[in-house]
Amino acid sequence: MSDEAKILVAALCWKAFNFSLATLQLGVENDSSSRIYLGLSRGESSCLLDRFLLSQLRWDAVQMAAVSEGGYLYESQHAFFPVYPLLCRAVSRALISLFCPDCCVFARRKILLSAGLAISNVSFLIAAVLLLRLSKTFFRRSRIPFLSALLFVVQPGTVFVSSMYSESLFAMLCFLGMFFYQKRKFFLASVVWGLSSATRSNGIAMAGFFLYSVLLERTAGAALRSFLYSAVSVSGFFLVDGYAKLSKGGGLGLLATFKETLTHNSYVYVQRKYWDVGLFRFWALKQVPGFLYALPMILFSVAGLVSYFGGLVARSRKEFFTPAVFPYFVLWMFMTLQVTTAAHVNIIYRLFSSLPPVYWYGAYLAETKDSLLLLWISLSVSVSTGVLFSLFYPPT
Repeated sequence: MSDEAKILVAALCWKAFNFSLATLQLGVENDSSSRIYLGLSRGESSCLLDRFLLSQLRWDAVQMAAVSEGGYLYESQHAFFPVYPLLCRAVSRALISLFCPDCCVFARRKILLSAGLAISNVSFLIAAVLLLRLSKTFFRRSRIPFLSALLFVVQPGTVFVSSMYSESLFAMLCFLGMFFYQKRKFFLASVVWGLSSATRSNGIAMAGFFLYSVLLERTAGAALRSFLYSAVSVSGFFLVDGYAKLSKGGGLGLLATFKETLTHNSYVYVQRKYWDVGLFRFWALKQVPGFLYALPMILFSVAGLVSYFGGLVARSRKEFFTPAVFPYFVLWMFMTLQVTTAAHVNIIYRLFSSLPPVYWYGAYLAETKDSLLLLWISLSVSVSTGVLFSLFYPPT
C-alpha cells in the first residue's frame, strides 16, 4: 500500500471515530440555534442523520450555513469570506435541483449542511495527500513526509477541519499553492493563493513567499515578477473587502465617508466591532482559560522555531534543518506572533491547521524522540475539543 493510500485510510478511520463520538455522545446542548435552523425541537427524538448534522452545526458553522443560504444579510457576517459559502451553495443547489426540487426549507438546509460537510472532508483528504507530496520535495531520506501527513490527519483541530468551517478548503488551497511554488509554477501558485485569500483572511500571508524570492534572486526582473505574483495572491482578500463595502445587503457602517472607505479594511472593522479583536485586546484576566487551552500549541511553536533556526545557524547536517524550508518557518513565526498578540488566542489550533512546519517539526520529534507524549496530547485535545464543540461549548 502506498503512503498516499495509508494516509487516506487513516484519515477515513479517524473521521469515522470523531463523527461517531459527536453523534452518539449524550449531553445538554448549550444553544438552540442549530435546532431552530434545522427545524428540530428541543427534546424531539431525532433520527441518527439529524443527530449527526446537528452535532456538526455549531459556532461559526451556523453563520457559514446562513451565508451559504442567503448571502450577507448582516454586517457581522462579512467576517466569513465567500469562497467556501459560494461553493456550498452551488453544490447544494445542484443536489436539490436533481433530487428534490420541491422539498421544504428545512430539508434544503439539511442538504446544504451535508454539501458543506462533504466539501470540507473531501478538501481535507486532498490536503493530506498534498501535504505528503509537498513534504517529499524537501525530505527524501526520512519518514518526515509520511509522519507529517499522519499528524495532519490526527491534528488537535480535527473538529474544525471536519465540520462546516472553511479550514479544510483553505488548507487544501494553501498546500496546493505551496506545491506549485516549489515546482516554480509561480503564476499557478499565485492564482491558488488568491483563492485562499478569498477563503480566509490569513491567506494574504502567502504573498510572503514571493517576497522571499526577491531576496534570493535580487534582480529588477525578479522584483517585478514577485510584485505581480504577490498582487494576484492578495487579490481575493481585497476583492472581498471591496464587495463588503459596496454590497447593499449587510453593507458596512464604515461607509459613512469616502475617506473611511479607502482607509479602513472591512474585515478588520468587523472583527474589532463584533469580536473585539485587536492588538493585545485578548490579554485580559477573563481570557486566562483561552490562553491555557492554547498553551500546548504556543509552547510547541516556540520549541519548533527555536529548534529549526538554531539548527540552521549551527549548520546542522540533519535533513530537517534544510534551508529550503526557511520561508515556511518564517511564516510559522509570523503567525505565532500574530495569534498571540492580535487575535483570540484560542483559535490557534484552527489557524495553524494549514501550516506545514507544524507537522514537519512534530514528525521530526517523532523520528528522533519518544513520540507517544506528542501523539497523546494531540489526540486528547482533538477528542475533548470535538466533544465540547458538539455540545455547543467553547473553546472554538
